[in-house]
Amino acid sequence: MRALARDLAAPSAHAQARLARDRVLPFVLVGTLLSRLLYHALGVRPDLSTLPYFWQFLDPELLEHDLWRSVFYDHAQPPLYNLFLGAHVRADDPALAFLLSGLALALLLHGGLYALLRRLGTRRFGAATATLLFAFSPASILYERWVFYSFPVAALLVLGALFAHRAVARGSARAAALAFVLFALVTLVRSLFHPLWLLAVLVTVLAFARPSRRRALLWAALPGLLLAASVPAKNLALYGRPTASSWLGMSVAKLAVAEAPGPVRRAKVREGALSRLSLVGPFAELRRYPSAWRAVPADWPEHPVIRAPYKSNGHPNYHHAAYVRIAERFMADARVMLEDHPEVYGESVRKAAEIFWKPTTDYAFLAPNRAHLGPLPRIYDALWGVPYAFAGDETRAAWGPRSWPHVAWGWLALVLLAALWALWRTFVPGPESRATRATLTLLGGTALYVWLVSSVVEIGENNRFRFLVEPLLFALVVAASSRALRALGRLRWRALRPSAADDARAAL
Repeated sequence: MRALARDLAAPSAHAQARLARDRVLPFVLVGTLLSRLLYHALGVRPDLSTLPYFWQFLDPELLEHDLWRSVFYDHAQPPLYNLFLGAHVRADDPALAFLLSGLALALLLHGGLYALLRRLGTRRFGAATATLLFAFSPASILYERWVFYSFPVAALLVLGALFAHRAVARGSARAAALAFVLFALVTLVRSLFHPLWLLAVLVTVLAFARPSRRRALLWAALPGLLLAASVPAKNLALYGRPTASSWLGMSVAKLAVAEAPGPVRRAKVREGALSRLSLVGPFAELRRYPSAWRAVPADWPEHPVIRAPYKSNGHPNYHHAAYVRIAERFMADARVMLEDHPEVYGESVRKAAEIFWKPTTDYAFLAPNRAHLGPLPRIYDALWGVPYAFAGDETRAAWGPRSWPHVAWGWLALVLLAALWALWRTFVPGPESRATRATLTLLGGTALYVWLVSSVVEIGENNRFRFLVEPLLFALVVAASSRALRALGRLRWRALRPSAADDARAAL
């Protein structure tokens, strides 16, 4: 039994080869398609309503007619998702294009999640059931049909983790190259994933890989590392700032400056400690800032993506070059507040860390499609242990959007237990293979990274950030639960063995 359990927990090379021709995977993919058909029948459609005005998106006119130069000169966002948008808005039927690409991403994410669970030692039936539970969840369909970068990033992370496992298990340079290209694409979509995160992933893979394969894996990871560094290098050359996004200062100021009471900010401005920008607030329309802050350096490129204060449809253009200096001034103001009133920032971080664990579907921009699902989102929220789930409207209004009843306490408890198990298995030898231990470290470490970083740079939308790593957390919890159930089964078998022997002797 011990040998069998060890083989199940850490699949051999032969077992891993069987994964490539797993006969259950097609049923998982068919189930994923059925989930999409079900939700389509309920009225859930690709939501393109935010395409004209979202801050992160370039002017639709530029996406359609000047895509490559616009993306190249943009300093506010990594380029890949706006390239993705440009390819879709140029289609004859953009809504159909988004629908088909969403289906493709859904198949990749859920097929990858099933394969990842199998490589982590979960049996076929358990892995398929867990994957389909995620595929049919409201969060999966709502984020897939919302035209934003959350679902693509989640899919890239799952696939990257899958190939990272293979790279460590087989010492495969090809798998390592693919894993790090996938992870690099994540950094080219979301500036939250800094190239330093990618270096931490590389250290994890090399630490668990066989010593004889580390050099080959390092060379294989190099194209992905260079790809991730390309955007900061481009922005350094064009604007003198080696960043993937110029908005960081405004994001931090939301917590450290904007959350401070108005009288405190006004007093600091009178003292000269804070700029007058702090009275306007971060992420305001350009016209609201003093004229001196709206100027653009003469030697910067002449292109509407950084020169036009408004998009062609009249919505504010947050990619304007003036926001580079504005964000840097907000970062300086944030440092002042951190020194003089650290309690403001500390309380903001606490609230943000709590909001991270709200249901991922409890988000305003998902509301149009969520309205088609009836009570289903609340049922899932109740399963995750959200006190808010079945409260009446008056009670929910009294609690407020940032209070503890919104937190998915059951899910948080499961994640923490799974994380403790993963941490233990990372450092304490057990039946898990090197590849499984590396992948558990990667899953838990990436989720922790997103929680911590999003909590210190954003407040208000943190549960949206959690969906980026929700499939990773799901895989971690399922893998831990699978091991726990298997351990209970072994204990039960051991308890039954003496009575089985007695029965055998009685039969003789």
